Amino acid sequence: MRSGNRPQGDAVRQMRKLRSISELTVLDLGLGMAPAVVAHFLREHGAKVFRVERDDDPFYAVYPAYSVWHEGSRRVGPVALRELAERADICITGGEDWPGLAPLPSLFRPGVSNERLIVLDIQGDIDPRRPTPAVDLLAAASSGLCYEQHSDRPIAFAFQAPTYGAVLLGLAGLFAALLEREVTGLGKTVRTSMRRGATLWWSGFWSSAEHPDAAFANVIPKDVRPLIFKCKDGRHVHFVLGSAGSVAKLFSSLGIELAVDADDRGFPNPAGGPRNYFFPDMDLLQRHVEEIDLQELLVRLRAAGIAAEEVSKPGAIWDDEQIIANAIVNTTPCGWRQVASPVSLEINTNSQDPTRTRSPIPGRPALRIRIVDFGSFVAGPYASKTLADLGADVIKVEPPGGDPTRAMIRDFSAANRGKRSICIDAKSEAGREVMKRLCQDADAVHHNFRADVAKRLGLDPSDLRRTSSDLMIMRTSGYGTRGPKSRYPGFDMVIQACSGLEYAAAGQGNPPMWYRSPVVDYAAGAVGAIATLMALFERQRVGAAVTADVSLLSVGMFLGSEVVQSPDGSFMGMRELDTRQTGFHPAEALYQTADGWIAIAARSKEMATRLAAVLGVEGELSSREHWDESARETVAVRIRMRTTLELLDELSKTDVWAAPCIEQGWAALRNDSALGCANLIGSTSTDQRGTVIFVGSLLQRIGDLPAPNTAVPDLGEHTSAILLEIGFTEREIEDLYDRGIVY
Repeated sequence: MRSGNRPQGDAVRQMRKLRSISELTVLDLGLGMAPAVVAHFLREHGAKVFRVERDDDPFYAVYPAYSVWHEGSRRVGPVALRELAERADICITGGEDWPGLAPLPSLFRPGVSNERLIVLDIQGDIDPRRPTPAVDLLAAASSGLCYEQHSDRPIAFAFQAPTYGAVLLGLAGLFAALLEREVTGLGKTVRTSMRRGATLWWSGFWSSAEHPDAAFANVIPKDVRPLIFKCKDGRHVHFVLGSAGSVAKLFSSLGIELAVDADDRGFPNPAGGPRNYFFPDMDLLQRHVEEIDLQELLVRLRAAGIAAEEVSKPGAIWDDEQIIANAIVNTTPCGWRQVASPVSLEINTNSQDPTRTRSPIPGRPALRIRIVDFGSFVAGPYASKTLADLGADVIKVEPPGGDPTRAMIRDFSAANRGKRSICIDAKSEAGREVMKRLCQDADAVHHNFRADVAKRLGLDPSDLRRTSSDLMIMRTSGYGTRGPKSRYPGFDMVIQACSGLEYAAAGQGNPPMWYRSPVVDYAAGAVGAIATLMALFERQRVGAAVTADVSLLSVGMFLGSEVVQSPDGSFMGMRELDTRQTGFHPAEALYQTADGWIAIAARSKEMATRLAAVLGVEGELSSREHWDESARETVAVRIRMRTTLELLDELSKTDVWAAPCIEQGWAALRNDSALGCANLIGSTSTDQRGTVIFVGSLLQRIGDLPAPNTAVPDLGEHTSAILLEIGFTEREIEDLYDRGIVY
């Protein structure tokens, strides 16, 4: 099946190459996973990557995918590097730390005068007073991420959340800087960090209000039990409620003969507590699910319109028809298979005309653009919110009932701050005409409609470009635009299930675990912002209009990019958390102290020996590579005898890397003014909740822009003003209100 579908996949991959990116020269001086993934992304989209290889790079042994990520990069030495630095567009620096591994010396100062060079610098922390080594586990612990799943203990995340966050923020900042350079002609240094990357995933939770109400307090609780159940054949299913009549459809699918309100959508119920948050009687559902084999249950649920997927192992769906149809996995020239870029780009060849590039407007920042966003929920809107943070004017188009996530105000706020809201009834022809005029005045249009719905609303690329030929179009979908599941509803939960994230999160011998923050949704939003910036860069430099596609499925798979398949068919890079979910290796794990928890990252043999000496167990432990569960317990017993501060002090003196597990990450971030990266903490004043404080922009702002708008728009708050801007008269606007076309 795989070989029969490759021509289609190859054709899809060809559409990802933009001329503007193919003209870029990249110098890769980074170490570890984050720089490698960034460099691979750029190379996959056509950039020429030159890498300074060092003999002592330890990460080839850490990540089996490391060689694959660097496959295709051209190796250069110091002599050639200096010449390349004079003409390079991008230089990647920083990355992960390793004991005893000195960073490469600066090759750019003095002597290199490339004013157009953009440097992407990836570090571990954002606190200059006490920088934590750039290790994913330490960043997760010191940011508070480890304590966001359970109320009584921290866990190590199976997917490297701080690292992937740094990758996504780094790429977004990089393409924003490239766009800015088209206006100014000057490069800059873009800085991001694992600590900032860790913050990305909790944007919808980390918020506080002066006068919180019930709606503000309604967040998914720690210890929550998701709708994951074991089937008759021992396999697990994860399904999602929330659509019209979901509960009745679920009962019918499971053969539950109980009366139920036909309109019950099965929305979460905070009164049910963590165990019954997603459904009032989880035991009832389990009793019926365990009587049905998985495949039979999936058929029933999907026939009823309920989103559902099997909880799969990483790599299990690589040969699935949907994966192949959308080229989510590709094969390298050396025969390795890997997860492809989550961004698919299609060039409107009719618009590709270098004479039609948009001339920079003097004094106008590159991101002073208008985006019309029809997206709802989190993934789609978070993309345009990220661009609003950079200065874009984003108009959020909502139906009369509003975006469904308005009921979850923190999620809505995280994905929609800084936008203007217009409310339009798209069911009417007049409403669709208003939408059309909105799009004519835009630089980009975002939506997450199915293809047939987009066509009906006049948002198909061919329709939109009849009057605005260079319009950028960003489409977010659940499963991609091709394949048998292209019309399936896609949600974070079921994508976490099928992509392998839930299986990996569980740890050895445990039932699957869903990350209670919608990590796939936030990642998809960040990828959508990256895709938009890439497309705008192409338009600015080449004059071509681009349609970008991002699916939750491709993004969920991307969050497992460490997994690769060798030419002999075996999978590599599939590390497994221990049963306690504390780490992958006893020397790099979470441990309980006498009064808290710490994260230890003794990454080398020598550092592990020093750790054993501090704990007084050097005679009981073998060399680091032989540490097993018994070694973990030996270390754990001794660590439980020390207080956190006492142990951290001893470890610091002997150069053993460690960090405290912060229990209240949001409070630590909010209250520590020394972390004051510009705009990292935002606030806004509201009539209902007083002052609301939240995670602000995670990206550096570009150009000389005022502080971003941080207000959360009320439904239809800006309808009249926007209609006036696009040419409607006051009389016409009044008529639209009277007829219920706009609200």
